Amino acid sequence: MLLALAVVGAFSPGLFVLLGVIGFVTAIELLTPAEVRPRWYGRVEVLVTLALVTAAAVAGVRTVQLFEPGLLP
Repeated sequence: MLLALAVVGAFSPGLFVLLGVIGFVTAIELLTPAEVRPRWYGRVEVLVTLALVTAAAVAGVRTVQLFEPGLLP
């Protein structure tokens, strides 16, 4: 993913975080059994929550930068 973003010339830390979170959540949802909740899933829920909060923060910063270019660095 990092190489693809660099080759295309679209690399930015925000985009990298968003794509990483999407990939992480997708992998967790595909690997978690549907019938039985494994013991490790409680720890993964914390990571997923932190990842989603981080992605929301990045999306918020990018949105503010889009509408108010001089407000944030």
